[in-house]
Amino acid sequence: MPSKPKAAWLQTLATYLLLSSIALGMLLPLLWLASTSLKAPTENIFPLVPPDNVFSFLRQLLPSQPTWVNFLRVWETSTLWPIFFE
Repeated sequence: MPSKPKAAWLQTLATYLLLSSIALGMLLPLLWLASTSLKAPTENIFPLVPPDNVFSFLRQLLPSQPTWVNFLRVWETSTLWPIFFE
């Protein structure tokens, strides 16, 4: 099997890098959504100080004490649940 020319290999690499960055850009809001839903009501979901580096951003993104109380509160207070069971 002949190998691809170098230009075709670079084009394939550039395509994969572009698609990977687009996929990451689409997955980050979902990660933030899941992270925020597991935070306690007292935790800050919008840090005022911009992060110094990526690792401090990830530390702020993850909840310190994951809790399911937010889901329970929505389940108990929502009036839309009977619509789903009809």
